[in-house]
Amino acid sequence: MADTKAVRPVRVGLSTTTAETTLTGGRLDGLGVYSRALLEHLPHAGAEVQPLSFAPGGDASRVHVGR
Repeated sequence: MADTKAVRPVRVGLSTTTAETTLTGGRLDGLGVYSRALLEHLPHAGAEVQPLSFAPGGDASRVHVGR
């Protein structure tokens, strides 16, 4: 008999601070490129992604990718 439990997508918290163009001056380093790729591709693989960015001094107005 098949398992009838609903399968929920995995929920992933992803640090996107290194992908914030307002914090990096528009220049992504290796981690920023990797974070952007994960942010783009994980949902296509069935994951639910929650992007999280941490602005210096807690100034949330400086971040746009994550919350």
